[in-house]
Amino acid sequence: MDHEPGPDCPNPEHHERRSRPRTSELLHDFANAGQSEKLELGELVDHFGPRAFGVLMIVAVLPSLIPTPVGAGGLSGTLIALVGVQMLLGFAHPWLPKSLRRRGLARESVARFVARMEPWLKRMERLCRARWTVLLERMGSRFTGLLLVGHGIALALPIPFTNYPFCFVLLGVAIALLEGDGLILAIGWVLMTVTIVAVGGLSGAIVQAIANWLG
Repeated sequence: MDHEPGPDCPNPEHHERRSRPRTSELLHDFANAGQSEKLELGELVDHFGPRAFGVLMIVAVLPSLIPTPVGAGGLSGTLIALVGVQMLLGFAHPWLPKSLRRRGLARESVARFVARMEPWLKRMERLCRARWTVLLERMGSRFTGLLLVGHGIALALPIPFTNYPFCFVLLGVAIALLEGDGLILAIGWVLMTVTIVAVGGLSGAIVQAIANWLG
């Protein structure tokens, strides 16, 4: 006869959710594992498999959030757009060309960033839970990819004071993907749409102003 799981017979689905590593744990383990001075993107993709989309998004925005040479937004935006194209095409896990697989960040810088962001990440994780999961399925994933392409292009543009707000939206989307939270992902969709529309309008206004000045 069927019966409900009691205290001594825990629900298997609940146990599976609890045993799944959280985002902060994934990043902490990755940043502190190994001895090499550089964390290569290829190593990340191979290590995380299907969950690598979310982790790769977090790593992609790091150049725009930690001290790096000028042009970090261009690198971050290109990686985000690449992730978006692959999600739009239905890839099961990220693919990177050899030139990008060898690119990476200093392990020490990543470890410091993860340590600094860990309290914020854990607060986000407390808000996240498995809900609205239909948005994480095939069509939802493709729509996320489409928005990431537009958001990546916006991030790559040399618009002053936009790296931080654009990147924090992307961090929220990445955590939603990693934690399986469709509600947080939907909020990310709205914010990315606003970003794309705003950047598109600003770019159009700039082009029009230049045309008027030249004319």
